Amino acid sequence: MEKVQEYHLTIKPTSLVRGRGLCKLIAENKESLPDSTEVTPSVLLVSETDPWFSNVTYFLTYGECPPNMSYKEKHNLRLKAKKYVISNGVLYKRGMDGTFLRCADKEQHKMLLKLYHSDVFGGYFSSAFTAFKILRNYFYSPGMFKDAFFFCIKL
Repeated sequence: MEKVQEYHLTIKPTSLVRGRGLCKLIAENKESLPDSTEVTPSVLLVSETDPWFSNVTYFLTYGECPPNMSYKEKHNLRLKAKKYVISNGVLYKRGMDGTFLRCADKEQHKMLLKLYHSDVFGGYFSSAFTAFKILRNYFYSPGMFKDAFFFCIKL
């Protein structure tokens, strides 16, 4: 007959709770980080010439909103940033099907439209088809369908 061993387990809840992100947890425990890895957020203030996703990147990197924003803008940024992830320094948007779409700035978006509409991968298809083709290749830019519509009209 085999012996039955008895275990006494104590379960300690972690400090990660639903709705509380890892970046916020790190921001609260800044004193535990070594001095060499700390970067002051004031160095990377967001300007008007930065890409559309610069505020989201700032929030995900430092766990706080840029200081020049109003309370309502900060609230909207926190809600918006839940849909984004930074991996290896690149910003991705979580798609509805769980895929990660790489965020493209304006210049990259124009290049993608040209590439998928009129260059090697294109076939001069409709604007919606061109935008869906870009999405299928895991790229994202806000206003993609509207921009594809105006790009296709110009040609």
